[in-house]
Formats: sequence, C-alpha cells, structure tokens
Amino acid sequence: MGTDDVDPTHESKAHEVVRSAEGLLGDKRFGGAWIDKTSPPPVIGIAAVDLSKPDVDAILASAKGAGWSVQIMEVRYSRAELVGLLESTHETPLPGDAWVSLGWDPRFNAIQATLQRWDEEAVSWARERFPNDALMIVIHPGRWAAAS
Repeated sequence: MGTDDVDPTHESKAHEVVRSAEGLLGDKRFGGAWIDKTSPPPVIGIAAVDLSKPDVDAILASAKGAGWSVQIMEVRYSRAELVGLLESTHETPLPGDAWVSLGWDPRFNAIQATLQRWDEEAVSWARERFPNDALMIVIHPGRWAAAS
C-alpha cells in the first residue's frame, strides 16, 4: 500500500472517530476533519473551536481505540460558521472569469477562493464577503475556470 492507500476497514474507523468528535463538540465548536495521507501512517486531523483538556482527552481516547493517530487543531471558526458564510453567497453569481472553485478547507479553517489567475474583481468580491482571517485566496494557473 502507498501513502494514499488506507485499508477501507481502518478508514471506516477513522470516520467513527470523526463522528464521535463531531458529536462531542457540536455544531458550534466542530471545525472539521480530514485524513492526512501525505506520510505513513495516515493521521486524522480534527479542528475545534474553544478546545478544552477534556475534549482533547476524549478525542485522543476515541482515536486510540480505533487504532488511529490524531492531530487536533484549535481554530477560530466552526464548520457551520464557514459553510454558513458560503451558503449566504450561494445565489450570487461569481464575478470575473478566473474562478476555479469556491469552497471550505477544514485544514486551514478558511473559505478557499481558487482562481486560475489574479482577478481584481473576484478578489474584491471575496474580500467584501468573508472575514480576512477566514479567507484564503489561491492562484492556481492551469486549472479550468468554473462555469458561470
């Protein structure tokens, strides 16, 4: 198995750990989760708002019981807050013609605006709608622009 491969049974246990953390933290404090497969062994990442020692202890115990390593990050925004910001712009057409995607990245606890080139109109639009500390603008040349 390469670093991108995780046994499906083992991966399903990671999802149980994530669901447990999400239940423990609730919508107001759960910042998101991911599996980092960049180096062996894979690690579960969990982001949380206003972490406490009991939170950390419970998440670590859940991960250990499932046979996973875990990385826990204290973040500013919950997943619900970031997704809510995105949903508030759902019906708004994206300005400019450089958009690749607009989404949420739990690893950076940010809304990620990905553009194929710098576009002042698109950047200004994103900066007007999202807090600076919750916005990540990524220029990714060579990516296909999103349909308008």
